[in-house]
Amino acid sequence: MGKITNEQVDFILTDFEKHGIVLEDLRDNLLDHMCCIIENEMEENDNFYRFYERVLPRFFKDNLQEIQTETENLLRFKNFYTMKK
Repeated sequence: MGKITNEQVDFILTDFEKHGIVLEDLRDNLLDHMCCIIENEMEENDNFYRFYERVLPRFFKDNLQEIQTETENLLRFKNFYTMKK
């Protein structure tokens, strides 16, 4: 079980932003999930950056930005249906 540092959290946040995750709530939720996976599955002697690169594809089919797009669509259609009622 690994322990994640503040520098590693900053790295993850920066990487998420590079991949197009700009919604703050979504980014924070993804960060929480990623940190939980890292802390529960990463061995003490594992390289954080290599482990992160192996775990990241668990979050998407094609690319990480698809989560951002899907979230935006869900929020837009939620508001659309609310207004129709």
